[in-house]
Amino acid sequence: MTRLFLLSRLKRLWAASHRHDTGFTLPELLVVTAIAGGLIAGLMFIVAELTGVDQREASRSETQREMQMALDYISADLREAVYVYGGQGREIGEGENRVRVNGLQDLIPYLPESLSSADSDSIPILAFWKQHPYPEEVKQNCADGDYEADSGVSCAAGSSYALVVYSLVERPEDDDDTPWQGRSRITRYTLTEFNSEGDPVPGYVNPGLYNNSFGKWPVFAVRGEGASNRQTERPSGNAVTLVDFVDEGEDLVTDPTSDDYPCIQADPTNPTDIGYALSPSPPSTSDDQAEDSFYACVSIPNTTVRNQDVTLFLRGNVWNRPGFLLDEENDPSGPSALPTLETNVLTRGILGRGPAN
Repeated sequence: MTRLFLLSRLKRLWAASHRHDTGFTLPELLVVTAIAGGLIAGLMFIVAELTGVDQREASRSETQREMQMALDYISADLREAVYVYGGQGREIGEGENRVRVNGLQDLIPYLPESLSSADSDSIPILAFWKQHPYPEEVKQNCADGDYEADSGVSCAAGSSYALVVYSLVERPEDDDDTPWQGRSRITRYTLTEFNSEGDPVPGYVNPGLYNNSFGKWPVFAVRGEGASNRQTERPSGNAVTLVDFVDEGEDLVTDPTSDDYPCIQADPTNPTDIGYALSPSPPSTSDDQAEDSFYACVSIPNTTVRNQDVTLFLRGNVWNRPGFLLDEENDPSGPSALPTLETNVLTRGILGRGPAN
């Protein structure tokens, strides 16, 4: 009897201990779930932060690379210039040879309205003349002898001069349909003598027919007549976008006497010293002020037989790019302006240059 009783008790103890090893209690499960959830949430937060940092750095690097490419393109374009306009008109030369030449501000009435009207949000920044080869149709017409001797077409040279204008265009705040998403963008406009089909471009005036007086374009004097506007009509056409995601920047200081004027001024006590004119300056005909995100300092030689050098400044902005998308207040989620890029360009045009220049 005693033996049976002991066996029975042992079986019950074994069964009880076995039941305790088959699972976890509810509090134990809740504790484990909370710990696992905390670990997973922490890991997900770290992954999300690392992804965001990588995305923002990629946006910064890509935007800065695009700004550098745009600056390189403008620099290469500018090296071919034979004449670069400063922002304001100025006088050059000495004594009887001292003459006034136009600045970028003086060109505004003779450029397409799309480049300078108040409705276009466009501010011309830099303008210069460069040689431009004739299209194949014009070259063929030259070979066929279709142009009269007094037509002004330089068949022997195979090229004429083109006016190139770079502008800064702000993104309209109320325009959500625009394909351009940055704060501002840079556009390039070219006024050539002929279009790609070989037809004359309305509004073009060839400075080569008027003693290459680029500084007076398009108001020229001819023998027996006074100076007058030689344009038959104002040019038309739209500019082509070069790069997006340019910074809006802050208003430029256009007063040369200010300590904050961004360009080097000539020493008034040194007649051979060369100063630099801000381009653009003053603001265009629109109400918008030129900004310090894209501008140039153009050398002002004392004579017309010196090559000009130009210092360009360009700053990008990653606003509205991945990692810097808009929030409810239409602001970027973090610092978005990039460091300003700068380069100096010496024009290589040889028109009218002396052997020592």
